[in-house]
Amino acid sequence: ARIMARRHNISYSQLPRFIAECMAEWREIINPGLNCVRDCFKEITECLLDEGCRFRIKRTHGPNDYICC
Repeated sequence: ARIMARRHNISYSQLPRFIAECMAEWREIINPGLNCVRDCFKEITECLLDEGCRFRIKRTHGPNDYICC
């Protein structure tokens, strides 16, 4: 996160606001459907990968082995 903040010339504490501003278009969708949610998630993960972030996504199950997506 510190490297990402440095790369964008902002302080580490400003990073959450910077990310929120980058994702502002998704805030305007009212009652998004599953496809919108998937597209938003895909954009988030692609942006993180472009920034060189490493992460692991682990699917978890809810009650009675419910899978949301």
